[in-house]
Amino acid sequence: MADYFVYTNGHLCYTIDGKQLRVLNTLDKKPTFELTVDVTLLLKAAVRNYDPRNPHIFQPLYYAEGILSCLATQIFQDSTTRSWLLIFELREPPRWVVVQRPDPKYPPFVRNDKDYLFWGSKSHTRLDGSYRWGIHCLNLQTHQWADSQLILWDLDGESIGSDICFEIIDSQFYCVSNTFKTEAEDGMRNNFYQAVWFPVDNAVHDKGEMPPMRNLWRLHDSEGAVDERWTSLQLTKDEKTGNLFIIETRKEWFPGNAGSQRTCYRKELHFETQAKVPRPEHSLHTPLESAIDSLEEEEWRSEDHIEERSSEKIHIGDGPSDATAYTLEECFVLSYNTSCNAFVDLVYEGDNPDSRLQLRVQPMKQEPSVRMWPRDQEACHPHNDLAQLQSVVSPIQPIREIGWFMDERILVYSPTHMASGQLRPVILISFDPEPVLPGFPNYLAQIQDSNHHSDATPLLETRGEPNGIPLSSNQDINEPASPGEGDPKACANFVRSRPSLYQTMSMGNGDAHGFDLSYPVVDDESGGVNAAASLSNDLKTFKNFTKACYGAA
Repeated sequence: MADYFVYTNGHLCYTIDGKQLRVLNTLDKKPTFELTVDVTLLLKAAVRNYDPRNPHIFQPLYYAEGILSCLATQIFQDSTTRSWLLIFELREPPRWVVVQRPDPKYPPFVRNDKDYLFWGSKSHTRLDGSYRWGIHCLNLQTHQWADSQLILWDLDGESIGSDICFEIIDSQFYCVSNTFKTEAEDGMRNNFYQAVWFPVDNAVHDKGEMPPMRNLWRLHDSEGAVDERWTSLQLTKDEKTGNLFIIETRKEWFPGNAGSQRTCYRKELHFETQAKVPRPEHSLHTPLESAIDSLEEEEWRSEDHIEERSSEKIHIGDGPSDATAYTLEECFVLSYNTSCNAFVDLVYEGDNPDSRLQLRVQPMKQEPSVRMWPRDQEACHPHNDLAQLQSVVSPIQPIREIGWFMDERILVYSPTHMASGQLRPVILISFDPEPVLPGFPNYLAQIQDSNHHSDATPLLETRGEPNGIPLSSNQDINEPASPGEGDPKACANFVRSRPSLYQTMSMGNGDAHGFDLSYPVVDDESGGVNAAASLSNDLKTFKNFTKACYGAA
């Protein structure tokens, strides 16, 4: 249960009643403890203008390499709003905290590796009145900020993950956007990606580099219309080759097609020839395309450039021939997993009052196939077992909107339409066979036992784990004891290690709030694999099982 949460780099960070922040390390094979942050102590120790008499909002933003970044916000009696970006070392005890004052009107993002941290917001005005991204850089070894901001005057993009993305990969800070267009005399536009990267230890305009524009072609208007509401954008490093790829999914209407088609495109970033980024004094007046074109052969025209796409770089997903079509409002998660080359979505049938959230997986195969999980009806599964599993995946009804994060291993999501002051259930679905979350009943063993004892109550014991407490939004869950306020050393020790919250929770009615869906691998010749784990069969890198957990993890 949480107010706010984020999942990055294998760590689930979530807040409880604005007083406590917990971090579950899913990279640990047996994550039975969480690092917890006493938020009030942190704010008192680090923020000079923090007023404990006023309520605050505390949101985790990003975690990587032992560094946690959070945003605290307070509204004062004179209606002024103040925000603080707090960056600190997540260890017991922490050794340092760095505080910045971002403008509360512009939401910040954060990325970091072990040596440098970047945070930015779209807060700088161009001469035409539009806004551009400004980036700040922190040296995590010296705790000193760079002398000047890095302002991306020519890089457009509004929504991170949809039309722009920022990543740190191999000590380079990358910025990628998909909004740039050129227009020919006939009014047809050609679309290109924009990409620029800087060394993390010297992120200034003079050191920035970008691929030639001819290597960044995206699409041409003649190919059909694009519904950008479905578009997702990410930058990934190929696990086998180490090459960098822009991964974009789009919903398109191709000429001659009866309906729309969802497709994933992979665009490799080539490093053979690179152009220097225009200096900031020029970029205020010079469009990016002219600055780049001047560095290339005069005979190349961006308006006419079209490429033949390789079938290996395209994954065709949903199309007009699908038996079931989902609207955008029925797709709460739209993602593409590059480790297994599969669309992984979380869907809901809006016209079915009994519908529950389901994972919808469409891998890249010779013959298109779609798998749903959990199944609606399975003859081999007793109704009570399936109902309990569905109540974990869909903790509230109806579902209107969710917030979510996903990587190759784990999907974390939570409904966003909770009443004011009410904690949100956070659901974690893991496809990784390594972590073991103690205390959850094995779903396969439970249904097999129920098949042999159909009249018996399903086994839901926690196998010796601590007794659970009901899920409730008005109670203090493992509230840490606060050290004396008069002791500055005690106040500074705001990080403690405590038992993981998922181990001490229950549904209140005896039902399990999570399941272990692991199963022994069974050859097809000896009877196939259990239907409850059919999702993992499609995703070869997801190994042997899936775990679904309700609550904090």
